[in-house]
Amino acid sequence: MRKLLLSFLLSAALYSEQPVISPASSAKQPINQIRQMFYQISQVNAERLALGLSPVINLSIGQPHIGMNLGVLDPFIAYLEDLKKLSSEELSLEMGYSHSSGTMETKKWISKFYTETFPEVVEGFTPDEVMVTNGGTGALTNALNVLIESGDEVAVFAPYFAAYENQVKNSGGTLVPIPLILEMQRAQVLDEYLSTHPKIKALIWNDPNNPLGTKASLEELLELVAVLKKYPNLVIIHDEVYRDTVHNGPPLSLMNVAPELKPRSFIIRSLAKDILGAPGIRAGMISAPISCQTPDGSKVNFIELMSGEQLRDITSISVLVQKMLCIALEQKISGKTNSWELAMQKEYESNVEIFVKALSELGLRPLQDPKGCFFVMIDASSLLGKKIPGKGSALQNDLDIALFFLHTAGVAVVPGSGFGTELCSFRVSCAKSKEQLIEAAQRMKEAIYKLK
Repeated sequence: MRKLLLSFLLSAALYSEQPVISPASSAKQPINQIRQMFYQISQVNAERLALGLSPVINLSIGQPHIGMNLGVLDPFIAYLEDLKKLSSEELSLEMGYSHSSGTMETKKWISKFYTETFPEVVEGFTPDEVMVTNGGTGALTNALNVLIESGDEVAVFAPYFAAYENQVKNSGGTLVPIPLILEMQRAQVLDEYLSTHPKIKALIWNDPNNPLGTKASLEELLELVAVLKKYPNLVIIHDEVYRDTVHNGPPLSLMNVAPELKPRSFIIRSLAKDILGAPGIRAGMISAPISCQTPDGSKVNFIELMSGEQLRDITSISVLVQKMLCIALEQKISGKTNSWELAMQKEYESNVEIFVKALSELGLRPLQDPKGCFFVMIDASSLLGKKIPGKGSALQNDLDIALFFLHTAGVAVVPGSGFGTELCSFRVSCAKSKEQLIEAAQRMKEAIYKLK
């Protein structure tokens, strides 16, 4: 017994030491300025509450404030109730594993949705040409993983959605930001980059744009198409997750004006923020070429390749998520969501107008006119060099400015440099109540007046 006790104590002593485990080098991603801001928001909020101040108004994230579309939720609840009526065998089949690309019901609704969205594509979209994904992010990850390898470059217009950089890097490629040159057309700048960067294999075209909040005009789309036709082997990844939040004109895209681009296009959609009003559901979609010629003359099916990627990474998308997506697509196509969409678009348009007007009175104006979603990118260069009272330090860059608004005004915004632009700016999300936006603008105004 004594020997057993000694053995146990020795074993416990040996296993009480802290293990030494090294993370994978790929996990050691640098924390960009956007994440730095996110980490500080809760801390500053707690400090303000402890001092009896109003909580931080968080304009840093695109979380819809208008509430989920109940027109979609009610049929989903009815579907869940109907599950109780199934036999054990029927329920097991209904809740079983889905194919990695989605159930046939889901793929049929997605293909119908794409066909309705792009009527200019005469042949439409078949269920074999689409798949369901874990949100728009999952769709882009799948596309990059089957397209990009070491040595390839992926072009994107700056400022760009911050996640693009790591997604491209993780696929083995290099992101090539095309700078926003306010006095030049984007088509002209794109042409220059494509002609001088032969390793660019794909272009990520995000429109409506996050973070700018802009929507390309028909004229600009046609100019871009003229350039893209000069580079027939360039793959185009259309990131259109904000398409139906457009509040100024029709939601036209490259595919609407140039359906001939389909054979080299990956089209990403998500109804999370427009039709569902619930991004946490993670319901994304993508279409891709299924008979694309490779350099050796063989054919490749990119849906099959992406389906394989998804199978290895996450197996499949939740069947409940797919059912909610099917309901949303059916209601969208049938026009049942029209009134909700219109109210959403008017709300965002009004919110953007209110906030832009308030900041313009402070000399802070948008980099470009926001016409797309609920984001706005604000030119903050007029604040550079101004000193913070009591500290003596001057605002030297957009991160300083964002931190100034957070600590002094209790308003969280995101520095533009976190989106890959060198223009001194910050992004705000107007997906908040009008009362909160007005209060945020007033706090920012009072903070700015204290600068010297």
